Amino acid sequence: MLPIATGVTNNTDVGANLAGTSAITLTGLSSGSSATIAKGSTAGAVHQLYESRPTIKVASTSPSGALTPSTAQLLAIFDVTATETEDITFNTSDQIVIQISTSWQTSDGVAGVWSLKDGDGVLLDTTNVTEGSGANTTVTFGFTDSTFTIPAGETKQLKVYGDTHEYTDGTTWTDQIQLWLDDAADANCTFGIDGTGGNAEGKIIFKGDIYAGNFVMP
Repeated sequence: MLPIATGVTNNTDVGANLAGTSAITLTGLSSGSSATIAKGSTAGAVHQLYESRPTIKVASTSPSGALTPSTAQLLAIFDVTATETEDITFNTSDQIVIQISTSWQTSDGVAGVWSLKDGDGVLLDTTNVTEGSGANTTVTFGFTDSTFTIPAGETKQLKVYGDTHEYTDGTTWTDQIQLWLDDAADANCTFGIDGTGGNAEGKIIFKGDIYAGNFVMP
């Protein structure tokens, strides 16, 4: 679709439909034969119209490998890119939901503090995470400490730091952890355009699921 200068209402459903009550007949270019392919109205796929939207992928510098017990280990770096038309913003009305796939044998039941920062180290949000052995945990980051803005046409980074101080290994186990972005729900990624937030498109932005590096106790 060509860029639209004015009058865009974001998150508008857009689609191409064939409307009518008569049969639709086409003629093959090579065969010269005609065929009736539809009767009545036919609805096309529905798309969402936005002035801009973010794309997210794992950064080439995102870490993986040895799991080092720490209260703030860097576990993932994501590149967030805004399309060239408008700024993308994440503010207090928005969120990013991150899945934590773990194999964890010991826990004192006390929540650890996880944090989300931008590429310059500015704190965006913190949350408490309590995990258990073999748990898959969902962690939701808002943007209560600072707004995260990606200027139109640019790429900025999000960094996730986790409390891994209880991860261990033993004679019968080796703890590990991996972060990933799940496309199961639109609410897993909500974003704003030029400061107006609350657009939920996690199924599209995280399509195919996005896996960061895997960490294993050495």
